[in-house]
Amino acid sequence: MREITTTIDIAAAPLEVWQALTDFRHYPEWNPFIREASGEARTGRILAPRTTAP
Repeated sequence: MREITTTIDIAAAPLEVWQALTDFRHYPEWNPFIREASGEARTGRILAPRTTAP
């Protein structure tokens, strides 16, 4: 499996960041590589994203 890693500083409260990261249906609006994502944002659950190359 391939892995993509990046690091950024985010000027937002942790709760705001968590809400954005767990709002899967809006991923394509801010992440052009993820066409859609589904799953449950809980420990031990699996996130299933569909990605595309830039």
